[in-house]
Amino acid sequence: MMSDLSEDLRQIYLKTLYRSTPALLIQECLAREEVKRSLEEPVSLVALGKSASGLMKGAAASIQIAEAFAVLPERYRQDAFPPFTEVVYGTHPEISDASFEAGEKLISFVEKLKYSALVLVSGGSSACLAKPLEPWFTREDLVKANRLLIRSGLPIERMNIVRKHLSAIKGGRLGEMLPSGTVTLVLSDVSRGCWPVVGSGPTFPDESTNHEAAEILADLGDAWAMELAMRLKDRDVPDTPGTLRDRHHFLLGDNGTLVENATVQIEMMGYEPVAIPQELDADVGEITERLWSEFQNLEKGQILAGGGEPTVEVTGQGRGGRCSEIAVRLGKRARDEGRRDLLALVASSDGVDGDTDASGYLLEPSRYFDRAIDDRIYDRALENSNSWSIVDSFAIPMEARPTGNNLRDIFFVARG
Repeated sequence: MMSDLSEDLRQIYLKTLYRSTPALLIQECLAREEVKRSLEEPVSLVALGKSASGLMKGAAASIQIAEAFAVLPERYRQDAFPPFTEVVYGTHPEISDASFEAGEKLISFVEKLKYSALVLVSGGSSACLAKPLEPWFTREDLVKANRLLIRSGLPIERMNIVRKHLSAIKGGRLGEMLPSGTVTLVLSDVSRGCWPVVGSGPTFPDESTNHEAAEILADLGDAWAMELAMRLKDRDVPDTPGTLRDRHHFLLGDNGTLVENATVQIEMMGYEPVAIPQELDADVGEITERLWSEFQNLEKGQILAGGGEPTVEVTGQGRGGRCSEIAVRLGKRARDEGRRDLLALVASSDGVDGDTDASGYLLEPSRYFDRAIDDRIYDRALENSNSWSIVDSFAIPMEARPTGNNLRDIFFVARG
């Protein structure tokens, strides 16, 4: 029955998130011999980004921490921090005064470290932690550049190149402040293999250049961005450090980890998993077409699992997220093709889809057929980046519950 399959998809999603929690992933990582050899306990711990709380919780259960500092966005999940932790909140995806305050406090903490450093980096730290590279750039420059970038539709890797070169913290500059032997563990919310750019790579040597960042800004076609690009090309502006000696970096998990855990849960629920091996990093329209194409080849009893992070070029003042737009597009495609056997779940791993009140969307025929809307309303909603206004005509929104995970998005498709 459709209702049984819908509930199974929901349970597979929730169990996948649980198995991918930061606390579990970091405990598994800290048990690895090569990681244990690199760590000298006790440690001064720094945790950054959306998953800072969960990562710190897992670390505290595994190693001796002498002092700790955490920065995370205000909306994201907070497990209990050790009593000696200084906790600071920034904002995401916009940079705010709180983000700059967090940057100042982090540098103050790092300048007084008493022990070897363990740095835990997760997505979201590019915005919730900020400090301009002075005197060349200002707080206003970082705020305006960040706003342009998140509305550009650029892949996160390209955005972070710009962020690195405007920042006194990103692109390895925090790493220059840390002692030899620093260990960094990364929970990746970017494409597989690109994890050194998470959080704009605060402790990683950086091969990108000011010139490269300037070209990305210039290509945005904005007059102010062109002016900032010209400033970046000034030969007096220092480049990010290309080398950092005696540093150790390990990957905790990425979107591939999420998809692998999903296939295990699909099998445990009695279905045959069909995994998309590569990440889906493309425009929301392209990803919708890929999911639709894969659906054509599915048999009953199979569940497709894929992951990635769609890009969305913001073209209006509406409300929505990556997953809400895919849900709308995929539901309409099924309706237009007369397919009443499509079931799908598209959702974030962090439990929040854009600026909506949902973590994901469950597509059922009872929605995308029985609540069909006029094509003109559909077109107008997407033209104004307002998928949230119509998504409940195509799918069932799931309540937003910040999870502490940050491993990009997950997509499930099945035949009913």
